[in-house]
Amino acid sequence: MKKINFSLLAATFALALFFNTSCASMFEGSSQKGNLDKARKAQNSAWNRMQKYGDTDAEVLKLYNQAIKELKKCIADNNKNTADAYHNLGIIYYMGPKSLQDYSVALDYLFSAMEIYENDKKKNVDLLSECYYRVGIVLYRMGDYYGAFDFLKKASALSVRFSGDEAQIYWLGLGVEQDLPKAMVIYRKAALAGRDLWANIYGLDYQIKEYIKGNFDNEGMYLCMDYINAKTMGESKETWVSILKQSADLNWPPAQVDYWIYCRDSEPAKGLPYLKKAADAKFTPAYFHMGYLYQMGFKQVKINYQEAAKWYEKAAVEGYPLAQNNLAILYFNNDISAARGVSNKEMAYYWWSIASDQGLAIATQNKAKAKALEEDYRPPMSAYEDAIRVLNSVSSIINASAKIYNSVNKSKVQGYVPPSNNTQQTAQSNTSTSSSSSSSSSSSSRSSSSSVSSRDSKPSESPCLSCLNGKCRNCGGAGSLKCYLCNGTGKSKAGATCYNCTKGIKKCGVCYGSGKCSRCKGTGKV
Repeated sequence: MKKINFSLLAATFALALFFNTSCASMFEGSSQKGNLDKARKAQNSAWNRMQKYGDTDAEVLKLYNQAIKELKKCIADNNKNTADAYHNLGIIYYMGPKSLQDYSVALDYLFSAMEIYENDKKKNVDLLSECYYRVGIVLYRMGDYYGAFDFLKKASALSVRFSGDEAQIYWLGLGVEQDLPKAMVIYRKAALAGRDLWANIYGLDYQIKEYIKGNFDNEGMYLCMDYINAKTMGESKETWVSILKQSADLNWPPAQVDYWIYCRDSEPAKGLPYLKKAADAKFTPAYFHMGYLYQMGFKQVKINYQEAAKWYEKAAVEGYPLAQNNLAILYFNNDISAARGVSNKEMAYYWWSIASDQGLAIATQNKAKAKALEEDYRPPMSAYEDAIRVLNSVSSIINASAKIYNSVNKSKVQGYVPPSNNTQQTAQSNTSTSSSSSSSSSSSSRSSSSSVSSRDSKPSESPCLSCLNGKCRNCGGAGSLKCYLCNGTGKSKAGATCYNCTKGIKKCGVCYGSGKCSRCKGTGKV
């Protein structure tokens, strides 16, 4: 019998085991498919961590790269998740860390997703509308306001949850003629669908009223619009918070309320003085947030339902639907007591009815809780009778000044023509408005109105803060920008002529090709 060489046998077995393991690993790696859920989990974790630790955190970058790797595997598989993978990659490349941000790459992925969504026989309206919205925001950040408006309008048409972004474009007058009343109507539509945009609605209403009073040169207002623009442009938190605080320090109530909202959860003591100033200025959203402050209780502020009701009632009588709803909740939960002879449930039903009549969905749902109450009940209290009178028409409070403003002539180029002194008097006396010689316009960071002029006064000669020595801040005076789709080449990836531009160039959406600041007409002075 031959001797068995155990050493040789062991070596052979080890080699075979290594070979089989290596092959198995190799084939396993090549057949591994992308996992969309795994990618989304990493992406969401990265986003949440980035909000806390910043975009230079090593773990944030690691998680985003994991998500990118997994999403690209999904695309390589070309399976049912391909469109969603394109979509999520687009989001990462415009919302992720600065080191990853590339708007051109983001657009490529988003357009790929959009094409699949559009051609899908079972059109998913939610995904398609969100994709339109994402494209619109990326174009906005690239300075193509024409393109941004087109896609944001498409998103708004498909889903009301994106209507607020379309309204903002009308408010700022970027890529479209500024139309404040139209912005207000769209904002309200989105707010009634559930988006918390009431502060925007009342902020816009406040601005229109200031225009009617002739207050066109309020720097606080322009800084507030700068803040809105900077936030949408994806500027750093430090940048837009700084602009917001400057506006609040200049006593612009809409900015003061927004600054309170920013400080509320982390530094309420820092933001509370600004909220109180806005309330002193009789800015309706400030009443609502004062009520919410006392209803919920925050650091250094104890829950006080009576105080909450006092502030909510101020806002409710002014037509603020959320305040009406929350006041009803306080009554329904017996946190406060109604006047003698009126039950708490009757008061809850009363305020839910008014909010519901304005179209607030949550109030309609809450109203169902008190459906057993009499439908024709009316409280015999004068303050509430006044509320009924004021709120008889849904748009009576919010759109009153907008209706006046609608009658003022518009500039043929863009923006509103602010009312002259004569126009203001006739508007306030409910007679027909007269034409004004002043014009208004927008810039990339400020949608501003020109100084008021009249027969007895001359335009001020202060430096224009909306431009760079008379040059458009968006294009630097060139009047045009490089096309975002073809990156200025004038050709598509397939070699065809780019449909989005003329030889790689697009007209600037802020100065409309003139290269001049349209507020000061290129003079650098207003």
